[in-house]
Amino acid sequence: MQDLPAITHVALRWHLLATAALCAAAAAMSRGDWIKGLVCGGAIGAANLLALGWIGKRLLEGDPSAKMRAALLLAFKLAVVGGVVLGALIVVRPDPMALLAAFTLAPAALMVAARSAMNALPVNHALPVRSGIAGTAPEVAATAPAHGPASSTPAS
Repeated sequence: MQDLPAITHVALRWHLLATAALCAAAAAMSRGDWIKGLVCGGAIGAANLLALGWIGKRLLEGDPSAKMRAALLLAFKLAVVGGVVLGALIVVRPDPMALLAAFTLAPAALMVAARSAMNALPVNHALPVRSGIAGTAPEVAATAPAHGPASSTPAS
């Protein structure tokens, strides 16, 4: 399975492609104000995706104190992104709906990238089991039936 930064880079490509398509559609309709909003939103969304991948990797790996620092960085990133969006609306004065449309393409691109990573797995691929997650301890996974119940005949 692909690691988080690789999925983030695939999502970044999808995000930039979708933003470029929206910019082309806005240019075809001669809407310069929309283009400015789409470019601002696309840039903010791309930076957000890269930051999410970087912080997400630290959330999934490392000792508990590193995970706590990464969680704090995630909260700080949320505040920074909100400030950057507000700053862009005040300074650049793009069309707000175009900015938000391009910015919200980032989560959709992340879902497409995650889905394509899951489709790349072989059909009978077993996902890694991590202890500490409810119901997935190695001893539970070893004793679980492979396909459905142990017996297909009803007990009498």
